[in-house]
Amino acid sequence: MSYKTKHEYNKGIIASLCMMLVWGILMTFLVPAWQTPDELMHLSYIGDSIENPSLVNILYQDMWLDYEDVRLGGGHTISEATYRQAMVKEPSYEMSACMPGGLKLSVIKHLPATLGLMLGLVLRLPTFWVMELAELFAFGFYFGMCMLALKLLPVKKEAMLVVMTFPMGMQQAASINYDSVILPLIY
Repeated sequence: MSYKTKHEYNKGIIASLCMMLVWGILMTFLVPAWQTPDELMHLSYIGDSIENPSLVNILYQDMWLDYEDVRLGGGHTISEATYRQAMVKEPSYEMSACMPGGLKLSVIKHLPATLGLMLGLVLRLPTFWVMELAELFAFGFYFGMCMLALKLLPVKKEAMLVVMTFPMGMQQAASINYDSVILPLIY
């Protein structure tokens, strides 16, 4: 029976973390905006926590993507042309209508996604990319906290890494919701 050295364990964990990073980034692109059942609700929470409750409607109207048909109707999909058009569509939102009116403590639950969302709005990106930045920031927080948890964990790092990369956890981490904050803090 051979025992792995600490260096060999680190290489395995680093390789697994790299795969986790790629998988998480892919997850943000594989699930289109508005297709997660509670995404609009989480955007409403973000809007409320930055004291701009109309933000969700502004973003939704700027990039519609057949939300109701795809989410509720069996077999409906978004056409590739519509999806590509959303990526390059000139934003119709007004910056003044999207900016925070203040901050509530509840913003902490969605802070990474909120920062990505605000950055995308400030850069005047198409709504597609505003939503992607929010998801990427949410996943980035998840990934960073998972790396920290693995570093602090004295034993069984591989077992924890397996739990961190469960498909449902990865989907939640790469979405606009508070699970991308809660899950890594639990780890």
